[in-house]
Amino acid sequence: MVSSYMPRDQWMGAVGKVFINHRTFSWAVLGTQLILIAKIRKTVGLKSLSLPLIILILGAFLTGVGMAYFGVPAVLQPLHLTLAAMAIGTEALLMFRTTNGSNK
Repeated sequence: MVSSYMPRDQWMGAVGKVFINHRTFSWAVLGTQLILIAKIRKTVGLKSLSLPLIILILGAFLTGVGMAYFGVPAVLQPLHLTLAAMAIGTEALLMFRTTNGSNK
């Protein structure tokens, strides 16, 4: 019986262009998020969300870097996904707080 199991440290090489695109896009996301955070910090009602958003974005970014350089350690993959999902949730909360409700 042949197993299709591939060790975690070989995953990055197996995905090829998908990983390159993901890594390149992550730099674009990081840059845009830093611009967004700079604008949030200037808004009185939203300042409280800027530090958590910075921590979530940098955490997701750094866990992604860690996965790329250390062969996708088992602990980093769910942490990376969780931090990214929490960042998206925080951004949705920001969107909800800035929407004036004129689309009723």
